[in-house]
Amino acid sequence: MRVVKNTAERLELGGSAWMMGIIVGAFLAVFIAVAFRALLSGDLKQAALLGLVALMLAVVGAVFVRHESAIFDGPAGQVSIGSVSVLGRRKTIRPLAGLTGARLEARPAEKAFDKPTERVVLEWSDGSRLPVSALFKSGRVAGDASRAINEWLAIRKR
Repeated sequence: MRVVKNTAERLELGGSAWMMGIIVGAFLAVFIAVAFRALLSGDLKQAALLGLVALMLAVVGAVFVRHESAIFDGPAGQVSIGSVSVLGRRKTIRPLAGLTGARLEARPAEKAFDKPTERVVLEWSDGSRLPVSALFKSGRVAGDASRAINEWLAIRKR
């Protein structure tokens, strides 16, 4: 997630898997077109197989392509974590009171050539935790988001 808005009163983070959406959509279109061509030529077995692959790509797109947001609203005294995908909307609202900070939750690389992945998790003084994102991601995006959250919380405490 990247910083969308950062003021003393409000911090907004947002992110979309737009590249994955473009790739999945392109492959989906190709497989549907080839399956349709096979169907028109009378090769039902190939059309069914290609249609099944297209269906699996559609499921991958529905599950992994989503827009995620985190809004830290000082005047309202709450944090709102949400996501929107083809499968619907999810929104969790928690109070800012007691929020101690954000930390990175890491998942190690499973193979030698894999990169470790991380996601931001919010922690409250009562020990409860809330992931900001459902998915673990590689790169520095999670670290940047965690740093922005902790800096915003530090400014609010002054």
